[in-house]
Amino acid sequence: MIDLYLANEQTFQTLVLIRTGSAEHNVRLTTIAKYKNMKLKADGKGLVDRNDESIIYENTEDGILQRLLGNVPVPEKRGIV
Repeated sequence: MIDLYLANEQTFQTLVLIRTGSAEHNVRLTTIAKYKNMKLKADGKGLVDRNDESIIYENTEDGILQRLLGNVPVPEKRGIV
């Protein structure tokens, strides 16, 4: 089975973050986003306002991690709580 994603300049970093991370890490990010009244869109749009998805807060890997976690953990440490 192969997953194929089409990305553009605006969606690439979010798709890389979501599609290469562990399921546990993605659940953690989406849970934190929910508590902060945001959504992490799996379509690559990025971190958006929960009530108005036209408001995009972040759409880069580092920006999303910084906004949700307060830091940017190295890939080897992602998913470790």
